[in-house]
Amino acid sequence: MIIYERYWEKLFHTCYYFTRSREDTEDMLMGIFSSLWNNRETAEINDLDAYLARAAKNQSLKFILRRQKQRRQLELLRARTEGHTPDSPELLLEYKELDSQLAGIVQGLPERTKTIFIMNREKGLTYPEIARKLDISIKTVEYHISKALALLGKYTLVTAAVTVLHIFF
Repeated sequence: MIIYERYWEKLFHTCYYFTRSREDTEDMLMGIFSSLWNNRETAEINDLDAYLARAAKNQSLKFILRRQKQRRQLELLRARTEGHTPDSPELLLEYKELDSQLAGIVQGLPERTKTIFIMNREKGLTYPEIARKLDISIKTVEYHISKALALLGKYTLVTAAVTVLHIFF
């Protein structure tokens, strides 16, 4: 408790500088102090001040890399839905991998959601056109599209988190 009270504010400012988010910063600090507590018997710490400062900087770096990866995946997803392909070979490879994974997720959607999503994103039909063809309301079309996008968005965030974990651990 003494360590927490003594270092919390300093670490908060360090992490907040990078995140600009109180919630993300507090989550990072909780992780730092939890890790310190969980490893208290095995960690060899000569300089607690330096150790905690390094932990805050490392957590901030992980945060930044995670955000960059999320942005890149969202850009690739956006490019896919708009029919564009990336320029660089590295991004093209990532695009193809993401495209393959997203196709698998789309195939795993509930049948009605998948049908509506494909009609909109791949066949280019508008919400009213889909509603007319399937004899459903526009609100129903909106519901299924947002359901599909939510599942795809969750996948993108999980993929970004897993990638960061693979980089650092």
